Amino acid sequence: MKRDFQRLASNTAAAALILGAAAAFSPAASAQESGLNTAAFLNGHAVVLREIGEMPSRKIDIADFSTVGLPPFGYVKMCNEVAHADICEADATPLKHTTPRILTANDWKILNDELDWMHDNFVPASDQAIHGETERWIPSMKGDCEDFALMFRQIMMKKHKWQNHQLLMTVVRDEKDEGHAILALRTDRGYLVIDVKNKSIVPFESTPYKLVMMQSPENRKQWAYMENRPFLSINPFTIQTVAAPKSLLTVALRPAQY
Repeated sequence: MKRDFQRLASNTAAAALILGAAAAFSPAASAQESGLNTAAFLNGHAVVLREIGEMPSRKIDIADFSTVGLPPFGYVKMCNEVAHADICEADATPLKHTTPRILTANDWKILNDELDWMHDNFVPASDQAIHGETERWIPSMKGDCEDFALMFRQIMMKKHKWQNHQLLMTVVRDEKDEGHAILALRTDRGYLVIDVKNKSIVPFESTPYKLVMMQSPENRKQWAYMENRPFLSINPFTIQTVAAPKSLLTVALRPAQY
């Protein structure tokens, strides 16, 4: 598919973070589009690329995983349910023994095809409307932002054999400073974003989002707090368990209105 890379261009467990989706959805890309036209960012400048192989490799362990705390409440609740427990099984794999996805042209096609399919078929709805609950995480083709991200993650793992540590659930503040969940693809080209609000795959640094917390690639049950931290910091390959920053205790991640 033809794409440019500008389109690739709290509380803790007691009351925890309440996530919601944003209502804005982009229409799916036309099935008539063809070819591959991506862009990457070099030294802050957009560079138009014709082939996936021209995308520059980058340091990918750039998120700081040093401050680990409790996951979002909805994620914890999902993990405690027998039907979804396998989603949260601990890997306990040292970060230095994990590897980013070496992105190929075939990977790029698959990612875009699956994202188009998701946007064509996903039905946006609030957790309250579906489940009668304020916050509910579940991989599903009907729901809000975290459901979309979890479903895409499940498809890439089960259908296309991506690894857990290459598909990281992430909580951000969006352009309205509201809570939002995305999926971060950990690749040799950097962290790429799968987002219910965007039909294109983009690098994290080209989004308007601010990091709040992200799954650790070492262990799906651990989440790292990253609020107000730059995304381009080199990961030290170690995780130190410390208390969550006080600033997170006041984060109000509001559910969207549909």
